[in-house]
Amino acid sequence: MVFSVQRTLTTHRCSWNRPARSVRSVQSITFQQIRIFLWWTSQHFLHSFVFSVFVVCLFLSSPQSVLQARLTEDDLGQNHVATVSPFVRETLEAIEQSITERNLVDARRFFDELLPSKADGLIERTPLWSISALQFRGRLSRRLVAMEFAAHTTTTGASVAHHHDFLDARLFEESIEALTRIADDPPSFPIAISALTLLGERAAEKGWFDRAKYYWEECMFLHTLAETDSKVLELRVAALAKQVRSAATPSNCWPTLAGSASRSLNATGPLFLRDEECFSWKQSLQTNAQRVRRDSLLPHTALGSSTTVPLISDRFVIWGSTQGVHAAQIADGKSAWSASMEKSWEHSTLLFPPSGTPRSPVGLNAPERGTSCFCMHADKLYAVLDDTGTRNGSPVLVCLDLSDATQGRLEWSASAANESDYLDAAPQYSDGRVYGVVRSGRFHDLLSLVSFDADSGSLLWTVPILRCEGIASRSTCALTIAEDLIVIATHCGEIVAIHTSGTLAWRQRYTRVSKVSDKEPLPLSPAVYALGRIFVAPQDRDGLLALDKESGRLLWDISDTEEGSHAILGVTADSVVVSGRSLEWRAVQTGALRRHFGREENLGPGVGRGALIDDKVYWPTLTKLYILQSDSAESSVSPIHLDGGAIIAATPRCLVIATAQEILCHTQTGKGTDVNALKLDSNVGIPATLRGLETTPNAVQLREALR
Repeated sequence: MVFSVQRTLTTHRCSWNRPARSVRSVQSITFQQIRIFLWWTSQHFLHSFVFSVFVVCLFLSSPQSVLQARLTEDDLGQNHVATVSPFVRETLEAIEQSITERNLVDARRFFDELLPSKADGLIERTPLWSISALQFRGRLSRRLVAMEFAAHTTTTGASVAHHHDFLDARLFEESIEALTRIADDPPSFPIAISALTLLGERAAEKGWFDRAKYYWEECMFLHTLAETDSKVLELRVAALAKQVRSAATPSNCWPTLAGSASRSLNATGPLFLRDEECFSWKQSLQTNAQRVRRDSLLPHTALGSSTTVPLISDRFVIWGSTQGVHAAQIADGKSAWSASMEKSWEHSTLLFPPSGTPRSPVGLNAPERGTSCFCMHADKLYAVLDDTGTRNGSPVLVCLDLSDATQGRLEWSASAANESDYLDAAPQYSDGRVYGVVRSGRFHDLLSLVSFDADSGSLLWTVPILRCEGIASRSTCALTIAEDLIVIATHCGEIVAIHTSGTLAWRQRYTRVSKVSDKEPLPLSPAVYALGRIFVAPQDRDGLLALDKESGRLLWDISDTEEGSHAILGVTADSVVVSGRSLEWRAVQTGALRRHFGREENLGPGVGRGALIDDKVYWPTLTKLYILQSDSAESSVSPIHLDGGAIIAATPRCLVIATAQEILCHTQTGKGTDVNALKLDSNVGIPATLRGLETTPNAVQLREALR
């Protein structure tokens, strides 16, 4: 498999406003140069040598250079998530048994036989649950050194401070990987404590509070094994809990389908839609966009009625259609970019600002069967779009610059060169990288997770996930960023988590009841990350799953939901709100049914995707939009009439409703609304054991508390 990455370079010879060549034109020039080169070779060797130098110089000086990042067939053809050998599994189990029996001599002997390089892959803990063997080995290693330290201090009376020097934090300011390796294979107990403490600090600085909590609670457990004091770590966890509260402020953007890349937003500001007359502006979609047919609507809640999924930036409402990428100003709904359509409908173009320098068409539009194909970060829009300039219209991953200086310029694009390989699902951004899913038809629908550099589009790594037979339609997978993990809800009987470094973290399987075929488009239902848990509503079976974010361990699995597919709208302080044939509130801790709406009246099914905004639940159905109180499931206003469901998006500034025919926007009115002062429920995102503490206003105080 070959990924072709096109980058627009800014040098002294070509500025950003120079007309950009299309991907197709760059490739055609390259092939023409090769043909001329071969002809010169047959005429004269000296001439061919001179011309070859000329061709290389011309290609390197081109305003667009092509970076080929190749994925070998061995990478894509190997088995899906790899498991460790029987020897590694048996050795790790022997170490675990020896530690449980406090047989430290045998545990150390077994441990010395198993090098970290051999523990590459997953180890099964149950028939359905597997975790990273390397991380499992690391936990056993830390427990072993803690118990050895306790035995040593009991014999010699040595203290922690004099047993071994602690790690110097200054040596690891930028080396998280080195700290992780030390924490997974520590030479002593104090070194393990130092490494885990520093890793927790780094995670807290990035805003990965569940990850920081995991590291520091691991430290506290090791202190218990070593029979040492852990009061300092208890203070760190308390400071972390304070920062979790202050960090629960909603974003000013709605960058992904689910709103936030890292957690479900259950409140976004004092927006309240009272009736159909309070919309600030409306904009009709293209007349040739896909229309909704009542007789073909799917009886489920996910994206089956409307293929228009809106995103909200600081200034624009952005959406895609079969005609291109569109943007409207939040304030008045006026078009921010103008269309420059080709005479032939087969070559629609990206949209650029009216005052911008004319650019050549690049032939991209939203996938015909796509649902959500965009994500945003800062002033960049990342999208999986169909390249109509190619023979089969294969999808490409593109980066658009939305800043004032460029406003929609194509920065780079990446695509699979082989026709049987294509990008599947919407991209996701995290920490300078863009992640996507590639489906390889050459290897029986093998799904792979790929990572690109967000600035250049360079391919960083690829990890095979699983073979997903029986699903041929696009957008079957959905990525969720859960701090340092990318969680893939494959809807093929597996949920897989991969670290941002490209290493496998865990895998949780479940029994598939049915297979989704290409004849029935699969709704996009991403996992939701909140409260340290991963919530998944599989589309190939009924019910709802809750997993531990760090380990992937199944916390609860309910199957008493109504028949049909479901979508998770969001998570409150104590409930998971699930849309199906009715609206359900499920307990976060147990999955038990707390309340429901629309079951007796047969008001469902939900069509589209709703949202939790403030203390309200917005639930779209085939003909109406219901607005309910999240704590009582009571309707506060009369339903708003819709035609064919809707997709809901919101920020503290506006609420957007996308139907199959139009985009509707409701913005804040009146005075005194301070976006920066808006807060989520104080309990959201805080572990139950850490609630009831005062709030710190910023990360500086957390850092001081940690020091």
